[in-house]
Order: sequence, then C-alpha cells, then structure tokens
Amino acid sequence: MKKTFRQMTASLIISSILLCGCSSNSLLTSAAAQDLYDHRYSVGSSSIEANTEFDDFTREIFTQSISTDALTLHFELQDPSAYDIDLDNINLGRIDLQNPISTFVSDISTSALQSELHDFDYDSLDKKQQQTYDILDEFLDTDQMYDTRELFYYPEYLSSTSGIQSLLPVMMSEYAFYSRADIDDYLTLLKDFPDYFNNILDYEKAKANVGLFMSDESVKEVVDACQTFIEDPNNNMLIEVFPDKLEAISDLSDAEKSSYIDQNNHSVKNYVIPAYHSLIDGLNALKGNGTNDNGLYYFDHGKEYYEYLIKTKTGSSKSPDELIEWLDDTLKSSMLQMVVLISSDEKLSDQLDENMDIAISDPKDILSALQKDLKDNFPDAVTDQYTLKYVPESLEDSMNPAFYMIPPVDVTDSNVIYLNNSQITDNLTLFTTLAHEGYPGHLYQQSAFSATKPDPLRQTMNFLGYVEGWATYAENMSYEWTGLDSSLIRCLQLNQDITLALYGRIDLGIHYEGWTEENTAEFLADYGFDDDETVHSVFRAIVADPASYLPYCIGYMEFKELREDTEETMGDDFDLTQFHQCILNVGPCSFDILEKYIQKDYIDA
Repeated sequence: MKKTFRQMTASLIISSILLCGCSSNSLLTSAAAQDLYDHRYSVGSSSIEANTEFDDFTREIFTQSISTDALTLHFELQDPSAYDIDLDNINLGRIDLQNPISTFVSDISTSALQSELHDFDYDSLDKKQQQTYDILDEFLDTDQMYDTRELFYYPEYLSSTSGIQSLLPVMMSEYAFYSRADIDDYLTLLKDFPDYFNNILDYEKAKANVGLFMSDESVKEVVDACQTFIEDPNNNMLIEVFPDKLEAISDLSDAEKSSYIDQNNHSVKNYVIPAYHSLIDGLNALKGNGTNDNGLYYFDHGKEYYEYLIKTKTGSSKSPDELIEWLDDTLKSSMLQMVVLISSDEKLSDQLDENMDIAISDPKDILSALQKDLKDNFPDAVTDQYTLKYVPESLEDSMNPAFYMIPPVDVTDSNVIYLNNSQITDNLTLFTTLAHEGYPGHLYQQSAFSATKPDPLRQTMNFLGYVEGWATYAENMSYEWTGLDSSLIRCLQLNQDITLALYGRIDLGIHYEGWTEENTAEFLADYGFDDDETVHSVFRAIVADPASYLPYCIGYMEFKELREDTEETMGDDFDLTQFHQCILNVGPCSFDILEKYIQKDYIDA
C-alpha cells in the first residue's frame, strides 16, 4: 500500500509526507488554465473590500495553524518573515494534556471560527474564495465531530508503521537549510528530543490510566523500530546526512562547517539517542496496561472515534454501512471480472503466477517515461524537478515502500521522493510505485495545484482521501503504460481493486463491526487466503493504525465513480484530459465539494 504525510503540529498530527505502501488538466495549456482559474466575477467596490477581508481572514487561520511548532513552520514556509511569523520558542511541539483542544487553530474554537466564516457574504467572494469558503466550512463541520472530552486519548502517535518514532528522523533529515539561522534552529530541535518524547510518554501514561493504551504486541513493534534506529549511534542517519546539507549554505567556512558537524554529532549522541532509549524504557514499563487486542469497536467511544476517522481520512459522505456495502459489491464485481478474463484466456493464469517484470529499471528513466506516457490522458506536468532518495537501512523495516515529501508553500519545486529498497523487489512494482509517488501521482498533483496559486490555507488542509485516492487512481492507470499484454494489464488492475477493497473491508470489519482475528481469518479464507501468518500480520497492522487503508481504497473508488458518472452524463462530449484538468484545478477537498465543482466548471461550462 502507499501512503502520505505533510506536517507535524503541536498535537502531533502528521500530514507532510505522502507515504506509499505503498496532475493535470485539459486541452488547455498551463497558462490558459491559470487564466481561466484566476477569472474573477464582476464585482463592485464593496465586494472588492469583502474579498480583501476574506483573504485576511484565511491568512490569519493559515499563520496560526502553521505556527504551532518550529518543525511544522519550517516545512510549511521557507520564509516565515513574509507572513510576519516569528516563533518565541523553537521546539518540536507538545500535546497539551492540561488544555485539550479540538480545532486546528489553537486559540479559537471551531464553532467560533465557523461563525466568523458565515459572516462573509458568499456571493461577494470571487470563484477561488468561494471554493475556499466551501471547503473550510465543511472542514469545520467535520472537525466538530471530534469531541476532545471523550476522544482526546484515542489517537495513537506511536503506531508501528507511521508513528512519530519513525517519521521524525526522516523529517529531521529533510530539514532544509536556507540560512545559518536554520542550522541553529535545527540543532535546537535536536536538543528538544528528550522533552518531546517525555511529553509523548506522558500522553501514553494517560492513555493507560483511562484504559486506552496499546497492546503488548504493538509496544514490541514500536520498541523494535526505535532500537533499530539507534543501534549504531556513530553511523546514525542524522549524522550521515548532515555534512551534505551544509553545502546548501555557500558562504560557510571550513571551520564553521567543522564546528556545526561537531555540534550535530554531539546532539545526536547526547540528546536524540538517549531520548529513544527513554522512550523504549517508558513503553516497556507500560506493558500490560493494554486492555484490548482488537479494534476500536471494543472501546467505549471507539466506534464514534472511528466514524470521525472515516470522515476525515476519506472525504466521502457515505456512511460506514454504505461503505461496507460498496466494498462488498466491488469485491464481488472485480472477482467476477477476473474469473471471466482468466477463463477466456488460458495463458493468463500462468502469466499471473510467473514473476512478471518490465525492461525499464532505473527510477529516473521510469519517471521520464511516465511524464511522456501521461500526455494522452492528462495535461502536461508543470515541473520535472525532483530529487530521489532512499530510506536509510535503519528505517527500512518500519517505513512504507515509498513516500513523497510535500514542499513548503513558498517553495514549489522542492520535490523529494523516497524509495525503500527493501520493499520494492521488481521493476513492475517500481514502475507503479513511482506513478503513485511521482507522475501522475503525488508530485504531479501537488505541483499542478500549486501552479494555480491557491490560498495558502488550502495547502495546509489535509484531505487524504483526495490526495491518496488520486495517487492510487494514477497508479492503477499506469499499468496501461507498462507494455504488457492488454488482458494481463486488466488483470493486474483488477487485482489492485480487489486488494484495496479487501484491506478496506477488513478495516471497517475490525473497527466498525468488531471483527476479531478469527473473523478476519474467516473473511480472508473466502477469498483464498488461509495462511495464518499473513492473517495475523494483516490483522495486527489494521488494529494498530485504524482507517489507514481507507484513504487509498475509498478515495480511489470515489474517483472511479466520479469519472464513470461524469462520462455517463456527458456522453460523447466527455474528454478525459479536461476532466483531470478540472479535478487538479479544484485541488484537495471532500468528494461532495469536488463533485459540485466538476458540475460547475466542467459539465456545465
């Protein structure tokens, strides 16, 4: 599976890396599309004043939401001074255990913020502002589902595959140096590791006190990941990558570089490594406090919290029961199509059992080929700038197969794709993975949306269903560019559909319907999976990270449904490139809002 993350806030919500387990427009040129998107309605002077006030309003929300901690701010903006932001304290953020909050803006309630939003005259806003209004309004509606009095201790920030313990080192290794001040801030953040992890441990202790602590098996998985990261202190990744990062500051003398390297080595060995040891000791001391080896269903408010996760992570308005029915129908339909295909071509079954591969193997060659291949159905990419990196060996076991690092709002061409060599074993997988992370997936979609010059607030709002659904949709289409036989390609696409639906259905079964490992085994046995080790691995992964598969599965299915419905509505007038153009222009949002603007900007245009 593939995944995504973008930022870390004081509440430790991650959304600045788009993880993989794993963008374009129409016949319009990029310039023409931008002109169309920037079109303003004819307004009088009072409306212009209202437009300015609305921009001020969203700018204030943006600056507050990215000013929760120094790490979030740095990954969102290269130049905070352009927004008059100057943090008093340089730290990694904290969970406020004394004053839990529900809104993503720390000093104003969600309901008060929404009331202020509703004071604006919608009709006086221009088109882009109306989109921001619609998206923010719905976002705040959803946020109010999260009642911190009951649900504050339900999030788990130390999950085995996407927890803070694994993501934070990657974030720090990617902490860009634009100036000497950035180096100084980075070194200050390294010294904050002990207090930061102590704060997380305090949260975990509080979870244990209210009966919400993780299972012993989950503790072991997190501890194992921590131990792997720190097992060779002298060759830790944060020591290895630091000297090269200094080269970004051209006027550093050799003596200054040497001094900074010594400071970094000292901080990693005397702050970072000990912080991980303390985290390990603290988690081991809490073993035995877990009260539930199954899903959220078995906690008092677990089902309520899971429904909130579904809404926020998928962007779908469908109820959990509707999603279950949809997934069951998808599994039946896809399996039937697969059976019909295989029965009509006796060679297919053998081909699927063989070690399928493609000739192209170099990642850069694959990304170049993908940029050319997408031109038939997608607008041209707005950038070809990217950097390929590889997950350090110390993190390979606890990281996904690949991920994309979203650039700061004011640095649009700083695109980084990480590959995990331990989990990508053949060229075909590498090809489709790079389609998901690169073209026409995450990198392509993010750069296309940035090119529309959206309100900065839009760039900080997390809509995983859209971004992961799009990347999975792009990945599925990329099979058509592999050069394989058309029937085999269709089988591979159906296999992806089935795999996604299986994981999504199990996720809902475990956390919404209360499936145990035995129930999960019975379900998978119906689809030919009866290996106990595989069942246990799938069950544990989904228990430890609720709703983590749904953005890929449900987001992808929503895009497929939107495309099918639009094709049916438009008939011969449907143009796939223009359809994709409109989706990318609208940008990340819920699928109800996306459908609204597909209707307005494409179908009715």
